[in-house]
Amino acid sequence: MSHPPTRNPDTINIDLKNVENVSNFVRDILAKSKEEAELIIGKRDKEKVVKKTTKSSYRRVHEIASSALEEVERGKNPTSAITALTKSLILVKYQEARELLVGQLPRYIEQILSKVLGCMQEASREQGDNIHNCREMAKNGKMILDALAVLVYQYGKE
Repeated sequence: MSHPPTRNPDTINIDLKNVENVSNFVRDILAKSKEEAELIIGKRDKEKVVKKTTKSSYRRVHEIASSALEEVERGKNPTSAITALTKSLILVKYQEARELLVGQLPRYIEQILSKVLGCMQEASREQGDNIHNCREMAKNGKMILDALAVLVYQYGKE
Protein backbone atom coordinates (compact mmCIF):
# COMPACT_ATOMS: atom_id res chain seq x y z
CA MET A 1 0.00 0.00 0.00
CA SER A 2 1.25 3.46 -0.86
CA HIS A 3 1.16 6.29 1.67
CA PRO A 4 1.55 10.05 1.31
CA PRO A 5 5.06 10.98 2.37
CA THR A 6 5.84 12.48 5.72
CA ARG A 7 9.63 12.58 5.41
CA ASN A 8 10.35 13.50 1.80
CA PRO A 9 8.05 16.22 0.47
CA ASP A 10 9.60 16.02 -2.99
CA THR A 11 8.07 12.68 -3.95
CA ILE A 12 4.79 10.91 -3.83
CA ASN A 13 5.05 7.24 -4.50
CA ILE A 14 1.77 6.47 -6.16
CA ASP A 15 1.11 4.55 -9.33
CA LEU A 16 -1.63 6.56 -11.01
CA LYS A 17 -2.32 3.57 -13.28
CA ASN A 18 -3.42 1.41 -10.33
CA VAL A 19 -6.86 2.39 -9.04
CA GLU A 20 -6.53 0.24 -5.90
CA ASN A 21 -3.32 2.04 -4.88
CA VAL A 22 -4.92 5.39 -5.66
CA SER A 23 -7.97 4.45 -3.60
CA ASN A 24 -5.74 3.54 -0.64
CA PHE A 25 -3.75 6.75 -1.11
CA VAL A 26 -6.97 8.80 -1.08
CA ARG A 27 -8.23 7.00 2.00
CA ASP A 28 -4.92 7.77 3.74
CA ILE A 29 -5.19 11.45 2.83
CA LEU A 30 -8.75 11.65 4.13
CA ALA A 31 -7.74 10.03 7.43
CA LYS A 32 -5.08 12.64 8.23
CA SER A 33 -5.20 14.37 11.59
CA LYS A 34 -4.94 18.16 11.66
CA GLU A 35 -1.22 17.95 12.44
CA GLU A 36 -0.58 15.50 9.59
CA ALA A 37 -2.73 17.57 7.22
CA GLU A 38 -0.71 20.67 8.07
CA LEU A 39 2.45 18.97 6.79
CA ILE A 40 0.69 18.68 3.43
CA ILE A 41 -1.20 21.99 3.22
CA GLY A 42 1.12 24.14 5.29
CA LYS A 43 1.28 25.72 8.71
CA ARG A 44 4.02 23.58 10.15
CA ASP A 45 6.99 21.85 8.63
CA LYS A 46 8.43 19.72 11.42
CA GLU A 47 9.52 22.40 13.94
CA LYS A 48 9.21 25.44 11.69
CA VAL A 49 5.93 27.34 11.31
CA VAL A 50 5.04 28.37 7.77
CA LYS A 51 1.99 29.80 6.04
CA LYS A 52 -1.14 27.83 5.26
CA THR A 53 -2.57 27.19 1.82
CA THR A 54 -5.59 29.40 1.25
CA LYS A 55 -8.90 27.88 0.21
CA SER A 56 -9.31 30.31 -2.66
CA SER A 57 -5.84 29.65 -4.09
CA TYR A 58 -6.39 25.89 -3.93
CA ARG A 59 -9.85 26.25 -5.45
CA ARG A 60 -8.32 28.10 -8.40
CA VAL A 61 -5.57 25.51 -8.90
CA HIS A 62 -8.03 22.64 -8.40
CA GLU A 63 -10.42 24.08 -11.00
CA ILE A 64 -7.72 24.53 -13.67
CA ALA A 65 -5.87 21.27 -12.94
CA SER A 66 -9.12 19.28 -12.78
CA SER A 67 -10.22 20.74 -16.11
CA ALA A 68 -6.90 19.72 -17.66
CA LEU A 69 -7.20 16.20 -16.25
CA GLU A 70 -10.81 15.97 -17.44
CA GLU A 71 -9.66 16.98 -20.91
CA VAL A 72 -7.30 13.99 -20.88
CA GLU A 73 -10.06 11.76 -19.49
CA ARG A 74 -12.46 12.73 -22.27
CA GLY A 75 -9.82 11.83 -24.85
CA LYS A 76 -9.67 15.28 -26.34
CA ASN A 77 -6.98 16.41 -28.75
CA PRO A 78 -3.62 15.36 -27.20
CA THR A 79 -2.01 18.68 -28.10
CA SER A 80 -4.77 20.59 -26.34
CA ALA A 81 -4.52 18.33 -23.28
CA ILE A 82 -0.72 18.73 -23.16
CA THR A 83 -1.13 22.50 -23.30
CA ALA A 84 -3.74 22.48 -20.53
CA LEU A 85 -1.57 20.29 -18.29
CA THR A 86 1.45 22.53 -18.89
CA LYS A 87 -0.56 25.65 -18.04
CA SER A 88 -1.71 23.93 -14.85
CA LEU A 89 1.90 23.25 -13.86
CA ILE A 90 2.70 26.93 -14.42
CA LEU A 91 -0.23 27.96 -12.21
CA VAL A 92 0.93 25.65 -9.40
CA LYS A 93 4.43 27.19 -9.53
CA TYR A 94 2.95 30.70 -9.64
CA GLN A 95 0.70 30.10 -6.62
CA GLU A 96 3.62 28.51 -4.78
CA ALA A 97 5.86 31.50 -5.56
CA ARG A 98 3.17 33.78 -4.14
CA GLU A 99 3.11 31.54 -1.03
CA LEU A 100 -0.56 30.74 -1.58
CA LEU A 101 0.18 27.03 -2.02
CA VAL A 102 2.53 25.85 0.70
CA GLY A 103 3.69 22.73 2.49
CA GLN A 104 3.92 19.54 0.45
CA LEU A 105 0.78 20.40 -1.53
CA PRO A 106 2.52 21.92 -4.56
CA ARG A 107 4.71 18.78 -4.90
CA TYR A 108 1.66 16.52 -4.79
CA ILE A 109 -0.12 18.49 -7.51
CA GLU A 110 2.99 18.92 -9.66
CA GLN A 111 3.75 15.23 -9.61
CA ILE A 112 0.20 14.24 -10.51
CA LEU A 113 0.17 16.70 -13.41
CA SER A 114 3.72 15.77 -14.50
CA LYS A 115 2.96 12.05 -14.56
CA VAL A 116 -0.15 12.55 -16.69
CA LEU A 117 1.67 15.07 -18.89
CA GLY A 118 4.55 12.62 -19.46
CA CYS A 119 2.08 9.91 -20.39
CA MET A 120 0.30 12.24 -22.84
CA GLN A 121 3.57 13.34 -24.44
CA GLU A 122 4.62 9.73 -24.89
CA ALA A 123 1.20 8.74 -26.25
CA SER A 124 1.28 11.68 -28.63
CA ARG A 125 4.69 10.64 -29.99
CA GLU A 126 3.71 7.00 -30.36
CA GLN A 127 0.17 7.63 -31.58
CA GLY A 128 -0.87 4.31 -30.07
CA ASP A 129 -3.25 2.94 -27.48
CA ASN A 130 -1.31 4.43 -24.57
CA ILE A 131 -3.92 7.18 -24.43
CA HIS A 132 -6.12 4.75 -22.46
CA ASN A 133 -3.42 4.60 -19.73
CA CYS A 134 -3.28 8.39 -19.69
CA ARG A 135 -7.05 8.61 -19.30
CA GLU A 136 -6.93 6.25 -16.31
CA MET A 137 -4.06 8.20 -14.78
CA ALA A 138 -5.97 11.46 -15.22
CA LYS A 139 -9.11 10.02 -13.59
CA ASN A 140 -7.07 8.68 -10.68
CA GLY A 141 -5.07 11.90 -10.35
CA LYS A 142 -8.31 13.86 -10.12
CA MET A 143 -9.43 11.67 -7.21
CA ILE A 144 -6.26 12.65 -5.36
CA LEU A 145 -6.79 16.35 -6.13
CA ASP A 146 -10.33 16.05 -4.77
CA ALA A 147 -9.05 14.39 -1.58
CA LEU A 148 -6.49 17.15 -1.14
CA ALA A 149 -9.32 19.67 -1.52
CA VAL A 150 -10.98 18.11 1.52
CA LEU A 151 -7.83 18.73 3.59
CA VAL A 152 -7.59 22.33 2.42
CA TYR A 153 -11.24 22.98 3.21
CA GLN A 154 -11.01 21.31 6.60
CA TYR A 155 -7.74 22.84 7.74
CA GLY A 156 -6.75 25.56 5.27
CA LYS A 157 -6.79 29.31 5.67
CA GLU A 158 -9.90 31.29 4.71
